Amino acid sequence: MQKRQYKILKLLYRSDGFVTVERLAADVQCSLIRPSGTTSSSWEVFLKEHGLGRIVSKSNKGVCLIKDKDWDTAKQAWNDVNQMELYGTDKHFQILELLLKQRSIQKMKLEQRLLISRLDAEKAASQASVWLTAHHVAVTCKRGQGLQIECSEYYWRMAMWELFADISRKRQEFGDQTLKNQTEKFLWGFDMAGVAGAIAGLQKEFGIHYSFDGYQQLSFLLSLCVLRIRKKEYAEIPADFEHQGAEWQGAEYDRSMAGACMESLKKYYNMVFPEGEGQFAVLVLGAAEIQEFTGEASRQTYMEANQNICRVTDKVISITGNILGQGLDRDDYLFDSLLLYMKSKTLKLRCGILEENPLKEVVKSKYPNIYAAAWSASLVIESELEVRIGEDEVAYLALYIGGAIERLNVGVEVCILCNHGIGISRILKEQIERSIQNINVVDVLTTRDTCKIQRSQCDFLISSVPVGDVFAGRDVVQIGNVLQPWDIQQIQNNMKQIRKKKMRRIAAKTELRRISCFIRPWYTISGKNT
Repeated sequence: MQKRQYKILKLLYRSDGFVTVERLAADVQCSLIRPSGTTSSSWEVFLKEHGLGRIVSKSNKGVCLIKDKDWDTAKQAWNDVNQMELYGTDKHFQILELLLKQRSIQKMKLEQRLLISRLDAEKAASQASVWLTAHHVAVTCKRGQGLQIECSEYYWRMAMWELFADISRKRQEFGDQTLKNQTEKFLWGFDMAGVAGAIAGLQKEFGIHYSFDGYQQLSFLLSLCVLRIRKKEYAEIPADFEHQGAEWQGAEYDRSMAGACMESLKKYYNMVFPEGEGQFAVLVLGAAEIQEFTGEASRQTYMEANQNICRVTDKVISITGNILGQGLDRDDYLFDSLLLYMKSKTLKLRCGILEENPLKEVVKSKYPNIYAAAWSASLVIESELEVRIGEDEVAYLALYIGGAIERLNVGVEVCILCNHGIGISRILKEQIERSIQNINVVDVLTTRDTCKIQRSQCDFLISSVPVGDVFAGRDVVQIGNVLQPWDIQQIQNNMKQIRKKKMRRIAAKTELRRISCFIRPWYTISGKNT
């Protein structure tokens, strides 16, 4: 069902008696709707399937909804069927979810579930087929059987994650509680409390902090792992993975994390991990992106476990610095960022976890020299770490390098709020600091970092995430993922307001000091006389 149809259904539910077709058309801003048409049929199918009521139409009166259930029940049924209220997801996302969860579906059933025409269903199914094939899932269409998928358990799990990640990005849903609720709903109501506790324990024990994407990916795949083990559906790691013949960098470190994680999950969910699932957990944990170390000891431990990647990181920084004529080797933050990125990325590439860089074309067009230097460095990564580096990965390298080059130390205190990965967050930081004078970005955070934001002394937040005018007690200036002239204007206008407030506070303190200087001697003398 489309957004417009949802609005019509909502209007009918909240109306008593008959509603004219003309009023319906006006309220939802569409052409006249005939009760005898497709729309009415779609409603009838939906209402009948879920026992919600029926539609009655009369000439010269319009249409009336005979309700068997309340609106809240109908809305929940709608959301369950269509995965939106309305989230704006495309139909092919809904088909993908149906196919991945059910493994097969009749075309007629697909039309009924989505309440769309046969032509629209075929178009959406075609889009879905392209997506599934790219994610190692075979799609077939047989007479009498409809659409069917075939794939290994491992690739099925990875496809489920990629689909959920795509839907989350499309819906622009962020924040711990929102993501937790949506993940649990997507995974058939699975209780994620045990997974969240296991990840929290890992971060504390190993002195690390996962990035927003890393945390989301890890919590989803671990939850799915537990859920599938309960159903006795086990994942075998594909034999053609490059790392099957030899240990990947940091494998022992990843196994230690996996061991601690599985022990926590065993206790909470009262389960046993088969050997193959233990290997799956090792891969998932190794591929999860770490944002930062919480102490020098944890940093050193990680570097010792990933010595070869440390060596390659040094080479990348040296090559790009020489090409661009910049002393990048003096930037410790760049080293840590690239080390963590390359460890995560190389394992993702070997595991078949696909990621697109939404800023790839922007980086190539606006930073051609940096992109060229990053491409040269990528050849070293391919040779030394035995992975295939594509344009998306080269663009991410360019973002890190560009961030280091453009790094400045300037004044007014703000925090950036960004959930689109560390590389994008950092280039956004450098763009802001380069484009605006007298501004100091004290931290780059995600919507998970509410406690940090509350403790921060920043004057306001600059957010690429749609969180409203206020978040975690701080005023928010909303911008896009790429800084535009109107974004700069917004930030500067907000800075002017902040300066005015600060000047007033300074003036008030000055006046208070002046009054105190006058009162204190008088009070002292008065006290003595008393």
